[in-house]
Amino acid sequence: MSGVAVRGCVVEARSQRIDGVPGLGPDSTCSTLVLLLAIVRFNRLDLIRLGDGNQGRERTLRSRAVIFHGTGANPGVAWYPWLAKRLADRGFEVEVPHYPELNVEPVAEFLPRVLAAHTFDAHTVLVGHSGGAALLLALLEQARVDQAFLVAGYCTRPNTAQEPVLKREYDWDAIRTNARALYFINSVRDPYGCDDRQGRAMFERLGGTHIVRDDGHFGDYGQDYNDFPLLDRLIETP
Repeated sequence: MSGVAVRGCVVEARSQRIDGVPGLGPDSTCSTLVLLLAIVRFNRLDLIRLGDGNQGRERTLRSRAVIFHGTGANPGVAWYPWLAKRLADRGFEVEVPHYPELNVEPVAEFLPRVLAAHTFDAHTVLVGHSGGAALLLALLEQARVDQAFLVAGYCTRPNTAQEPVLKREYDWDAIRTNARALYFINSVRDPYGCDDRQGRAMFERLGGTHIVRDDGHFGDYGQDYNDFPLLDRLIETP
């Protein structure tokens, strides 16, 4: 494993040295300190579905993205609406479901409803933030997808709070097999402890790409983070 500094980022990759983050131009700055959060709310928060409306393609062949919000959040906050629109403009069918029970109910009870509510296949990209990122670990034990992005994710309790979204043990081999590409994006300083050490713990078990920034929790109460160009650049069309 190796790590390099890229304009304020540390990018780690399994068995290779990465000299830059895909899609970043020479003037990109990874260590931009963020302003404080303003929460943008939609009138309807149950589910946001966006698509390009192209009727000429078979549904099973369309690229799909599912964005999972963090604990206590909803589809209308932080960068979720921005990313949903960006991906929809690129031709993805996008889902940003609202799961108030996320990290409230034990994951063993909650996960079956998630698996039943969405389609997961080789044309699917998953994005999870915080508790939503932790959920992806359990989900990826059972569902095969193209890419998975865990933003401010964690695999063990990052602080003293209870974390019903976590499992005691994971089938790391299954997770590794079920995602063609895995990305872990963490900060060196995260107010909840979802920091680069958590990202590295997952990276060491799963490989993939670990990106370390200095951007707090990537959106939170009191931290404005209304867009996420890095994610848009990293996400490939399956």
